[in-house]
Amino acid sequence: MAEIKEPIGNENEIIDEVSTSSAASSPKKSGKKDRPLLDFINGNFLTNASVVKQVPFVFFLVFVAIVYISNTYYAEKIMRKTNTVTNEIKELRSEYITSKSDLMFISKQSEVARAAAEMNLGIKESVVAPKKIIIEKDAKVQEDAAQNSNNIAEVK
Repeated sequence: MAEIKEPIGNENEIIDEVSTSSAASSPKKSGKKDRPLLDFINGNFLTNASVVKQVPFVFFLVFVAIVYISNTYYAEKIMRKTNTVTNEIKELRSEYITSKSDLMFISKQSEVARAAAEMNLGIKESVVAPKKIIIEKDAKVQEDAAQNSNNIAEVK
């Protein structure tokens, strides 16, 4: 019959020996695949060749983002200026209407007469209606004007 061998050491030593021999015999995978979070935190992912190829595109995206943000700020600035100018135009228009109304009130004939009386200018309102003044021209002046109009008509 076969002879049974007795263990040389205790059972714990045999288990440790088996576990170390199996760990040593199985090849380890590369550490990059085992710890992606650690690689990200350490910055090791930046040295990867595929990431290095994408650097120009990343710079382009950053540039586009900066242009987009600056365009937004510029548009908001223009809108604020537009609102300010619109409000100023409304205020100036109301001031214009008020001033025009005051001017029309002050320039009424009755208001002018009252203001002149208050200032003691000695100017009084006329009670006689105005008449149209007609000046008759000399006969010679009328002939010359008629002759000039005939000459102009012939030229045409």
